[in-house]
Amino acid sequence: MDSLIEAPLVCICIPNYNNETTLSQTLDSLVNQTYKNIIIQVFDNASTDKSVCILRKYEEKYTNIEVFYNEKNIGGEANFSKCIEHMKGDFSAIYHSDDVYMPTIVEEEVLALLEHDISAVFTGGCVIDGSGRVTGNIKIPKEFMHTDGFFKLSFIELIFSNLKNDNFLICPTAMAKTKVYTDVIGQWDGRNYKTAADVDIWLRFAELNSIGVITKHLIKYRLSKNSFSFRRLKTRVSSKDFFLVMDDYISRTDVNKKVSKRLHDNYCFLKFKDHVVIERNSIINGIVTSNNIDIDFVVMKQSFDSFKNFLCVFAAILFKVFNYNKLLSRFVRLFK
Repeated sequence: MDSLIEAPLVCICIPNYNNETTLSQTLDSLVNQTYKNIIIQVFDNASTDKSVCILRKYEEKYTNIEVFYNEKNIGGEANFSKCIEHMKGDFSAIYHSDDVYMPTIVEEEVLALLEHDISAVFTGGCVIDGSGRVTGNIKIPKEFMHTDGFFKLSFIELIFSNLKNDNFLICPTAMAKTKVYTDVIGQWDGRNYKTAADVDIWLRFAELNSIGVITKHLIKYRLSKNSFSFRRLKTRVSSKDFFLVMDDYISRTDVNKKVSKRLHDNYCFLKFKDHVVIERNSIINGIVTSNNIDIDFVVMKQSFDSFKNFLCVFAAILFKVFNYNKLLSRFVRLFK
């Protein structure tokens, strides 16, 4: 791909809302990619901070940056759909305006799409905080780590992985053929799946053909106090939208008959862990909820599968004991 004539055109779409502190760092990481045949489209969702000023400067400086300004905030999922609507070129991706991308991510994703029979490609990544300090890694399930830097997942393999591990695919690394995004995927289904609409799209990609994953850390995924992902992780007091997607898919006859009892039990334990997280967040934020943690036979059985599972059940028991009648949450509220 030494020649721009031979290199497929890649369209990088970036939804943005009030990310003035990280936007420049994201754009700098993209304009300095080793792969040069890129157009960058930013979709600003009526930001109220200095995002617009920053975007206008980049639009003036770089001929391959185009900015779309929404007159009013249309919501996150609708803005993602707008990204898909405007995609062009051979391959497209939706990256985030608060993450940092390694210089070779676009080049390596394009190569993967050209060399493998896959519908979409994702990468591994590390986690950074608000100041850019690395705080951890996005963990790829251990059953895939024996691969030589790349592996493929069919639709049913992805279903099984989600039931066992939850979703591990990093949304702002997904790249696919533009025509697949525009003609097949069409839109981000936020109406049915809310914040987990991306999980639905990865499954829809996998139904078309296997998806690929580059295990190398090619993104610095930001989890800061200002990021949506962080706020959702630390403050939500309702079930993860991930379960809306998976409940829908495993209710399908063709999928359900392939799901073993062990996988189903594991999925039930994922829901149990989610209830524990909800209870933790309720206590931390002094929120009194009607959420109840049920510790049944399946949960107890799953607790012996790993030390982490055991700790989760132990935490659940502590929450039930020390937060009886929500006394602990009410106590925390006195100091908020």
